[in-house]
Amino acid sequence: MKTVAVHNGKFHADDVFSIAILRKIYPELEVIRTRDPEKLASVDARVDVGMKYNPETLDFDHHQSESAGERENGISYASVGLIWKHFGMELVNSLQAWTAIDESLIQPLDADDCGISTYETTKGVSPYTIPKIIARMNPNWKEDASSDQQFEKSVAFATLILERELLTANNQAAADQIILEALEKRTDKRYLILETYCPYKKLIKDYPELLYVIFQGTGQWCINAVEEKEFVSKKLFPKSWWGLEKEELRNISGIETADFCHKTGFFFACQTKEDALLAVEKSLEQD
Repeated sequence: MKTVAVHNGKFHADDVFSIAILRKIYPELEVIRTRDPEKLASVDARVDVGMKYNPETLDFDHHQSESAGERENGISYASVGLIWKHFGMELVNSLQAWTAIDESLIQPLDADDCGISTYETTKGVSPYTIPKIIARMNPNWKEDASSDQQFEKSVAFATLILERELLTANNQAAADQIILEALEKRTDKRYLILETYCPYKKLIKDYPELLYVIFQGTGQWCINAVEEKEFVSKKLFPKSWWGLEKEELRNISGIETADFCHKTGFFFACQTKEDALLAVEKSLEQD
């Protein structure tokens, strides 16, 4: 693939991220922003334009009357979802990584472009999402700026996000192996010790008995109380520790190297692994 067309005019996260993905695979890819039928016929591929979805002819639009399909969860495919579906495996090292990015990044982009809400507002405040950020990159009505130049800036921004997602997802399998081995070594099912920190939250959802995760941070041993749901921990540290640091926390807790306890009680840090275990044991003893 050497040339690809996307629609001109106002751009969205859908077409921007589609090009970011394709350029990771085809670095020299030339992008033509047009709706002109003759120009559309002259390029190798068409994304989010052309009113046709046909992978064999490299057409990846979703605006036509016949649907481009939807996932089992009801999230319809926008163009970025179609591009990820057909090209994403070239950028990842496993189906697990492909799925992780589809769930964390691609599906929310598809949902937004297809008008599907994936969140509820609280007190009338909506999340400031990636699609909103990309939308702001379009030339303002009082701004003398090129839409094509702003599109390229947006693709560069999207590429940074994509690269971080790829790095995270491609490394997750190694993290999962570390976590599974640590789970096997547990002497107490209520806490997990990670000698090396790695992202653990998704995997431990299958272990409802877990209350704390102990891990080695930068110059400290840290403990997170495991969440039952977002922002709600299963078992917090003793309330008398909340918001305290250093000497005050050490005097109250009886933990010699205690450094910090978060003001809401979900996080604790100290200097040694032994004291981290002691903090967990003291916390488990509380009602």
